[in-house]
Parts: sequence; structure tokens; C-alpha cells
Amino acid sequence: YMASLRTKQTNGKTERTSDSIKAVRWSALNSFFQFLVPEYIKSNPVESTVRPKMKDNPKVTYLTPEEISKILHNVENNAQKQLMNRDLCILKLGFSTGLRISAIVQIDINDIDLQHKHIRVTEKGDYDNYVLFGENLKTQIIAWLEDRKKYFGDCGSTALFVSQLGNRISDDMVAAMLKKYASGVTDKHITPHVMRHSCATNLYEKTGDIYLCSRQLNHKNVSTTQRYAELSKEKQKMAANILDDMI
Repeated sequence: YMASLRTKQTNGKTERTSDSIKAVRWSALNSFFQFLVPEYIKSNPVESTVRPKMKDNPKVTYLTPEEISKILHNVENNAQKQLMNRDLCILKLGFSTGLRISAIVQIDINDIDLQHKHIRVTEKGDYDNYVLFGENLKTQIIAWLEDRKKYFGDCGSTALFVSQLGNRISDDMVAAMLKKYASGVTDKHITPHVMRHSCATNLYEKTGDIYLCSRQLNHKNVSTTQRYAELSKEKQKMAANILDDMI
């Protein structure tokens, strides 16, 4: 089975399967057979095999500051009046904090501390974390809270971000919203996770501090963040110029 994963068919073409996909499949099989031991089978056959090594880097799509600015401009020009500040708040939160969309949609009003400028969020793995934000995002949050009270005050939901029906907004709704506002700005494949990638990449472009990026994304291991450093074109250009000055 693992040997059959070496290639895949995409639009009628044979392509090499990424190491990450093979590693995920191996892990899934290993977990499943481990679950069967010892009630259903005596031993886990996957334990006698080796987990595929991660030799490639998954392609990371991110938006430049110019592209982000254009998307936010599209919101200001095209969003419905009662939803404009909500949409701006979601996007600015994603681009400036790097939070996963699953964490953003779960934020409640009481999780916001405007005085100390931090948000309590539930991160991947169901543990709470506090994320700091700046003055610009604070202004945007306040604007949305005022509109939320004005247009959705009687919805009965504790969610910070609600739909037109007054329910907590979903991941899919954010995905559709982002895709709509990115139309005409870029031909990149846009998903909510692109906001997280953009936050990390642009932060690294500005600081060159991989440990700061790792802390911002709340990665347990800095090696997980390393791919943002490797794809940073501006840092690569800077390195080339520094070395070029030596000769």
C-alpha cells in the first residue's frame, strides 16, 4: 500500500506524492492497528515498518502586505454596511495574529480584554492561550462590537463573530468571504489558513527572527516554523546582497 502512494493521478497526469501525505497515511495506519491491539489482533504490523521521512517542504501560499491591503480595500468598498466591520475584524485578526480560523470563530465577546489588548483563545489541542494585539486591531474590534450591538444586539449568541442570522460564524463562511474579497487581487489559492501563513511570512520578512515567528504561531517546535524562513524571498535576496558585497 505504501509503495502505491509514491505517485498519484492529477488531471490525468502522474505526479509524485509529497512526503507529508505519505507520512500522514502511515501515521493513520499505525494509529488504527495500535487501536486493534490486543483485543482484535496480537500485534501492530505497522511497527515493523519505518515512517516515511519528510524530505520535501509543503508549498506555502501567503499574501504580501500589498495584496492584504487590496483585500481589505475590497471589504471597505463591497461589504454590506452591517457586515463591513465584522469582515474587516476577522481578516485583520487573522493577518495580524496568525490565529487558526478554528480559534477565531470560537472567540466569545467575553474573551476580549480591550484594556490589556489580549484575547483568550482555544488553540489546537483544546487548551487556552492569550494572544496580544495592537492598537489598530483594537480600534477595529471596537468598531465591530458597536455594529454587533447595533445590528445583532438581540441575537442571543455569545460569539464575537455572528452571521446575518445571528448564529456563530463558521469556518466555511469565512472561507467563502475571504475568497470573495480576494477576487481580482490575486490568482493564488486562497483559504483561511493563508492568513496564518501570511502572518508568519511577513513577520519573518520584517524581523528575521524565526523564534519570534514560532512564538507568535504558538508552535511547540521551531522546526515547524522553519519553512517560513526557507521560502522568504526577501531574506534570500538580502543574504545574496550581503555576500555579493564581500567580492
